[in-house]
Amino acid sequence: MFTQTLKDLTLTIANDNDAESPRNWDNIGTVAFTSRRYAFGDELKTSDELVELMHNPDCVYLKIYLYDHSGITISTSPFSCQWDSGLAGLIYAFPEMHPEMTRDEIVKVLQCEVSDLNQWLEGDVYWYHIEDSKGDCLESCGGFFGLECCKEAGLEELKRLADDREKAAELESSESEYWACRDVVTA
Repeated sequence: MFTQTLKDLTLTIANDNDAESPRNWDNIGTVAFTSRRYAFGDELKTSDELVELMHNPDCVYLKIYLYDHSGITISTSPFSCQWDSGLAGLIYAFPEMHPEMTRDEIVKVLQCEVSDLNQWLEGDVYWYHIEDSKGDCLESCGGFFGLECCKEAGLEELKRLADDREKAAELESSESEYWACRDVVTA
């Protein structure tokens, strides 16, 4: 997917197929779907139960639309395709559970939670690993949502490791010179 080399180190970025679902995180919203076919939410509810939530004045919710065609995509806005998409569920929260937040802030968080879940569903999650010239893995990290986020973290770590190795080599060379001047052989 992406490779960058710096000195004798190589950064490789690839899809993180083992990334955990963002529904396992500490979320404020609850994702409820009406079909067992889409079991990547938090709850399974009937259509009547969803309507009941939508009529509850104490409930903040967003509708979740799903597009299922050669993969699954979700959004809080409807899709244009009338055959392969439609309303699939809700994400909801109760403001009394989050008194530090306004209703508008809760809506923004719910939108982000749906966006994160969509990235996970689409496979837009990445990991990087950094190897030396011998093929030894020096560092790896995964669970980055979005390629650019992973690139930024990976390139930063690549530079740090390359700088650390350069400093260590300089120190070793300096120590060898110090002892060589004193007729001491170092191994």
